Amino acid sequence: MARSTVVAVLVFVLSAPSVLSPPQSSAAELQFLQPPTGYSVGKVSLGEGNIAFALAPDPADARFIYAAGLFDFESRIVRLGLRTSSQTVVCNCPSTVSVGGFAVYTTDTMFVSDSWNHQLLVLRDRNADGDFDDAGEIERLIEPILTDLPSGWTGNAVAIVWSAANRLGLPAGTVLFQSEDGGTTGGEVLAVVDPLTSPVYQPAGGAFFAGFNYGGGIAVDARGRLVVGSSFYPDPGKVWFGEDLSGDGAIGPDESSILVDDLAAGGTGKGLSGLAVGADNRAFACVNDTVSSQPVVRIQTLRIPWNFHRGLSPVETFGILNAGYVSSIIFNGAKSFAPAAIDGATMVIAASGPPPNYENYDYLLTLTPNGPLRVRQWQQYE
Repeated sequence: MARSTVVAVLVFVLSAPSVLSPPQSSAAELQFLQPPTGYSVGKVSLGEGNIAFALAPDPADARFIYAAGLFDFESRIVRLGLRTSSQTVVCNCPSTVSVGGFAVYTTDTMFVSDSWNHQLLVLRDRNADGDFDDAGEIERLIEPILTDLPSGWTGNAVAIVWSAANRLGLPAGTVLFQSEDGGTTGGEVLAVVDPLTSPVYQPAGGAFFAGFNYGGGIAVDARGRLVVGSSFYPDPGKVWFGEDLSGDGAIGPDESSILVDDLAAGGTGKGLSGLAVGADNRAFACVNDTVSSQPVVRIQTLRIPWNFHRGLSPVETFGILNAGYVSSIIFNGAKSFAPAAIDGATMVIAASGPPPNYENYDYLLTLTPNGPLRVRQWQQYE
């Protein structure tokens, strides 16, 4: 996959009890109660008893993704085949590392947000043996900025700015972290430039974008702008986007706009999780809701406008899952996700079951465009 294309990466951690519990045999089958038209639903097996709560695309091969979770009852990161469900363990995480969100930079480098231990990490396969857990391969990337301990660093979204042709004034390869340091209005996006050589914050010692509610995910859209999910009960989910119009190395109050002020689109749903942006510049995010007294998750979608201050974008329901929470949505590449796309991108979804148990599943759901309708017109010859 070409690096010149902007790719959005999002991950969001499940609650601690859900992460630590294996899938329950009594859990109902995870399925779409209202599947999106024009897409095929599939599954990727994680293996019996295994669970994944954070996902990241493989930047080198769209046939694979990376998943963090419990595998054989150990905290691990695996490289997972979308078609074959094959697994390669790339990191046996030590007890000092809890993967909340992560993003894969290359086959030998990834970045991790460890909110439980209040640290930002870089993992590097220094001896080229295919894994990231040997001595000296897990290091602190940079000292996190924390002003609101003990709650402090609880964000779990990580994104990479792939292209230098972005509207954020950030070098290609910049890593973005979402932090909830500061409370209900203190959500932040932190930008770390030169992460592999001399990591520093931009702007120095401060947030790149701040002032939103608790985080629901971050992404970079197809035009190189920042997209931020803002969410926490009882507030409805909001989606922001912004760009560095002034060139001062940050997104100020006049450089951001609210795309959506209620992701439930006037319904009863609250919260926001699983924010992801596809190559078609359409955003997807999840809101918890109820249908006929049944807890469900609505996957909502909206078009990111071409113009900056266009106002609110209309929200549509893309699909409804019989789930309790969606922790992560990713795309496996920068191809189109439109229903008629030929060899389009695959959406991968990690979800847990409905309340009160929030059971975990040992598989992921996928959605793939069906492609164009091929209609053959037959003519009778005499």
